Amino acid sequence: MKWDLKYNPLAFGLAAVLILLFTWRLAFSRTWELYQDNNRLRTQIEQAQHMPQGYQQLQKELAMMNEKIRRYSSTKSNQEQIVAYASRYANENALKVIEIPKVSTEKEKGFAIETNTLKVQGDYKDIVRLIYQLEQKEHLCHVVSTDFQRIQNMKTHQQYLVATLYLQNINKEQS
Repeated sequence: MKWDLKYNPLAFGLAAVLILLFTWRLAFSRTWELYQDNNRLRTQIEQAQHMPQGYQQLQKELAMMNEKIRRYSSTKSNQEQIVAYASRYANENALKVIEIPKVSTEKEKGFAIETNTLKVQGDYKDIVRLIYQLEQKEHLCHVVSTDFQRIQNMKTHQQYLVATLYLQNINKEQS
């Protein structure tokens, strides 16, 4: 049997497959890899073009977070400001400040969390307005908790409302 390509279709088919594999291995596989790399690099370029907007968005979010921290923090204790505002508000609205704030401070992760405890006696609506003014209008502190108690005066047999307010400020620790 003679192995002539002209007359042997099996040898011709085998040679065609080998040539195709050889060509694919040498030329097309490298071209396909370059095509995939090109697509990946184009995607990275498109993402890089959007980086300034992403950076600006992150800057805005950081500024908003810093504003929130600044709103409830200061470089010094707010106890005097809280007492002064609560006293002034109490005089104007028939409230009575029973106890001035007791301060407790906890330090955690570079911040000092200052908690003030303030006791106020008066009408429920006036106490709620004081809470709103302290936290929302004046931004002197963050009201963490409020405890309302109805207490009866044994001498006069009158009941009155006492609220214990827990007020917090977050301050950056100074190194």
